[in-house]
Formats: sequence, structure tokens, C-alpha cells
Amino acid sequence: MELRTIRPDEADEFLRLMCSVFSLDFERARGVFRSEPFFDVKSKWAAVQNGEILACLTTVPLHFGIGGAIGIAGVGTREDFRGQGLASDLLQTAVAACQEQSEGRALLFARDERIYARLGFEVLDDVVVAPMGDPEIEVVCPPASFNFVRAVYDRWAAEHPLRLRRDERRWNYWTWSSKQPIKVGDGYYAMESPRIRELLPSYVGSATRDRQEFFGLRSMVQAIDLVPPRATGDLVLMGKGFSEVPQMFMTDQF
Repeated sequence: MELRTIRPDEADEFLRLMCSVFSLDFERARGVFRSEPFFDVKSKWAAVQNGEILACLTTVPLHFGIGGAIGIAGVGTREDFRGQGLASDLLQTAVAACQEQSEGRALLFARDERIYARLGFEVLDDVVVAPMGDPEIEVVCPPASFNFVRAVYDRWAAEHPLRLRRDERRWNYWTWSSKQPIKVGDGYYAMESPRIRELLPSYVGSATRDRQEFFGLRSMVQAIDLVPPRATGDLVLMGKGFSEVPQMFMTDQF
């Protein structure tokens, strides 16, 4: 059994396994897979036996004020090989190989925390939905320019060492994956309908009269002074090497 990053000619097989595990359409996913700004075969890990990919995961580079980390996503095993610990072995191999880059810090979003707790990951936070409430004032909400959003976010990120910093590649991902941000007062929000996934510095109103919701980490809801949230019930943020909860928006979800 080989536990390693994939070769370029194995990318389609890797994607087929991902689509099988997560019930995705292969042809539709194929166009997105290679165009995603973080696409790199060196970040695609696989358990390979006799030339077949049996388990997979993806690592994503992260950088906080305290230093580097990796995000882990897309962990899955071919159905007929589940229950043999392949994904666990692959995850531990990938985390160890990224030690220098990540400084021992790793994050992942999980629906079943028990699987990763056995590998040393701890629950850091949970993902919640927070009703936005009525706006404090009536506001006109024009589109926010990219330069404005970047300036507001970078200033916010620099104010605390546990906040996610965005380099050029991550900003490319942000513009590739996010909807048009809306300017509100001195800040902005980014929405993936029907939910807001990024909001700085605080909520004062929106471009619609419809009631809106914020989708994010519980700690972020508290940090930007929203009303008490309700738990989604199926997604938690888990980490290794973090003594406190990192601060990030779900626009950077991996």
C-alpha cells in the first residue's frame, strides 16, 4: 500500500473516487476541479494499491498571524475498502509530511467528530446559523470593490494573531468562489444565497428587506455581535496544534 500524493495522470481517478464518496457528478466536477486556484497534485493524497486509488484527501495551505497550518478536506474511502483504517493512515501520513509547512497545526470540518478524535484532533468550534435581525438603520448597499474588501479584511486580519491571513493565492480563491460583495457603511458582506458567509466589521443593514442569516463559526458570530445563533447540528471545526479557536469565515471553508 502506497500513501502518497498523486501523479498528474492520476487526477481523474482521484476525482472519480471523490465524486463517488460525496455523490457528485463527475463531468460537472471535472471542470471545477482543475480550475480551482488551489489545485495542485502535490496537495492531493491517496492510498494506492496495485495502481488503484482506494482512499483520498486534499490538503490546503493556511496562514494565520501565529504561522502556518493546513486545512484538510475531502477525506474518503472507496466503499469496498471502508473500515480498514485507510483514510486514517492517509490522514496521519499527510499531516506528518506537511509538518514543516504547517508547524504542526491542522484544521478540518467534520460531521462525525469521533473519527478524528481518535487521531488527536479536538473540537474547537461548531458551525452555526445566526438570524441577522432587523437592520439598525436603512442603508443603501452598492457593490463593494475588490480593493475595498481586501483593505477592510486585511486590516481586520492583522489585528489578531489567530485570524486567517489571505495571500495572493487565497484572494484568488476568494474571488473565484465568492459572490459579489456588498458595501454596507464602512464594511461589507459576502453572500452565498440565501446566507451571508462573511461580514465586516458589524451588521448594520443589507440590500434586501428579506430576513437574512449568517452562516459561520459560533465564535465569529459572537465576535461580530450577532444575535444568539442556532447550531446547524452537523458540522464542527476540529484542529490539532491550536490552543485557541482560529478566526476565519466560511468563505474560506476547505
